[in-house]
Amino acid sequence: MAGIILFIILLVAGCLGSVQQTPTAVQCTESLLSGQTMSINATQNGAVICAKLNNSIRIELSDPSRMGGYWTMDASPGLQVIDEGIITYYSYLNRTPSQYPITSAHIERYTHAWNVTVIGTGVQTISGYTSFSGNTTPHNRFDLTVVVG
Repeated sequence: MAGIILFIILLVAGCLGSVQQTPTAVQCTESLLSGQTMSINATQNGAVICAKLNNSIRIELSDPSRMGGYWTMDASPGLQVIDEGIITYYSYLNRTPSQYPITSAHIERYTHAWNVTVIGTGVQTISGYTSFSGNTTPHNRFDLTVVVG
């Protein structure tokens, strides 16, 4: 009798064993081929990028430093992030810069740039937000998911 009870317990335990979940397929919004570099801006916030090891991604976002703000970026260990700092772009009212000296009417646009190199496999993330002096509330969130295979 004890043998039958033990058999039933083992049978039930085997049937109720750990539930295996199948991973959800990740839907990439863009894909990179080996050796390719991609430029990302705020319009791609929330994107899912499929990439290969050693791919490069350049992120350029509007810079808030002229208003006392700054970006804070965090990335998972499989992404190497190099902060390239602030880049200033000039628009010369639809004319090339050589037609007018720098003192003529122009529009300045400030962009903060980061170069990201994929160094690990799996699902990687990079997230950022802006903050302003005296206000710790995060503003302007930016999130990017990189699926490396």
